[in-house]
Amino acid sequence: LEMLRWFAGHQIRNVAAAGGNIMTASPISDLNPLFVAAGVKLVFSSVGGKQRQILLDNTFFTGYRRVAVEPDEVLVSIYVPFTRENEYIFGYKQARRRED
Repeated sequence: LEMLRWFAGHQIRNVAAAGGNIMTASPISDLNPLFVAAGVKLVFSSVGGKQRQILLDNTFFTGYRRVAVEPDEVLVSIYVPFTRENEYIFGYKQARRRED
């Protein structure tokens, strides 16, 4: 958790949500590469209660600020799987400056 203070700017850390970070599909997102590495699954819902589950992988981001989501779908949940025994995911932010 100590590393989280270096991710995103001060204003973003105080108001942003993980779902918004994913759906914005920003190429400079700090969390999206970590979510891909972790094998996160996303659940979307559309009109009529139809639900669809998508693996957050290299096919989810289809272009600059574009994602593989239908226009009538809404992100309703994010599933971050547990790691296996002795498996760890750790993210480092590489930036030219220490604080944003």
